Amino acid sequence: QELLGWWSRGLLDVDLTEGGWVRYATFELNDGRALVDTLEVAVVASGQDGTRWLQFAATSSTERTLLLVEPARLEHSAELLDALRRVVRVLPDGTLVEEDVEEHRRSRLVQRHFKDPFEDPTLIREALADTTIGQDTIRRERVRLTEEQREERSLGRANLVLVTELDSRAVLSPDVPVFGVWSAHTSTLVTSRSEGGSGRTRTAPLETEVRLQCLDFGRGSEHALPASLSLDRP
Repeated sequence: QELLGWWSRGLLDVDLTEGGWVRYATFELNDGRALVDTLEVAVVASGQDGTRWLQFAATSSTERTLLLVEPARLEHSAELLDALRRVVRVLPDGTLVEEDVEEHRRSRLVQRHFKDPFEDPTLIREALADTTIGQDTIRRERVRLTEEQREERSLGRANLVLVTELDSRAVLSPDVPVFGVWSAHTSTLVTSRSEGGSGRTRTAPLETEVRLQCLDFGRGSEHALPASLSLDRP
């Protein structure tokens, strides 16, 4: 979800060339709980119809997930789920489990993760000096999206006021495969208070934080589609 704010505003250079891969250190703080992981995303195969197989693998899981996507549908103004054609889980023993794509599209949880959290943010862009990794030159740009959203809900004689403060920062690079993200940091602070009725009350703020940091990336044949899985058909 953290990628969508930049994606929908045309800030990401998505590169789904077969063989490209990127590995991220991830950190998520949610309701006081911290989760640390490593996520690797690779473009493992391309179909004759222009589709791409993406593989997602996290060190915290013994399973991998394969997504067949249609890049031609990856338009900034379109729903990203419309580009999804297949979802396949790869179990530790190599067994493939095909999932229902339409069920994923209907899932409110999935829809929430594919919803741009920003409505009308303030955007700041800043060019950064190039950096190098080995013999590779990495172009970079810093972007920041900030927004405060306010929502009021009627609770009979009182009103519940929700204030959401969004702050999303990233260093983007077209030289990093797949998402074009070098690093990212998104924080969300939600505060609420009740006004009217017997007085004003406040609840403890809810804060979430997500970080991504590129550890390594490359372009090559290190990843392959399972032999029992066809490129375009179940």
